[in-house]
Amino acid sequence: MAKQSVDELQQLFGELDTDHSGAIKVSEIEDFLRKKKLPPAYARHVMQHADANHDGVLTFAEFKSYLQAKDKDVRAVFNSLDLDGCNFFFCIHPGSTKTDILTQLRLFSMRSEMEH
Repeated sequence: MAKQSVDELQQLFGELDTDHSGAIKVSEIEDFLRKKKLPPAYARHVMQHADANHDGVLTFAEFKSYLQAKDKDVRAVFNSLDLDGCNFFFCIHPGSTKTDILTQLRLFSMRSEMEH
């Protein structure tokens, strides 16, 4: 992972770790999601999948590992939709409809859930 990316992850980790304990609790993720106007319920999902040692908190290593895995998932979805290799989401395919795109995302999501 590039130095800049690690620095960005450390900065985000610091924003989430509001009590400066060196680990992120589910309540800290919930607070962060609320501030971003995202569903706080997603915090439990993150913790369930990212907390490798199941101690109820995320260390930086667990946080980084989880986000790197998610980045790979997002890239795989993008690459499956970028049929002409233009590196832009909007040029997926001249005839692609919103339904086509949503179907691809759902299929990827199901495959991803079965793998985890």
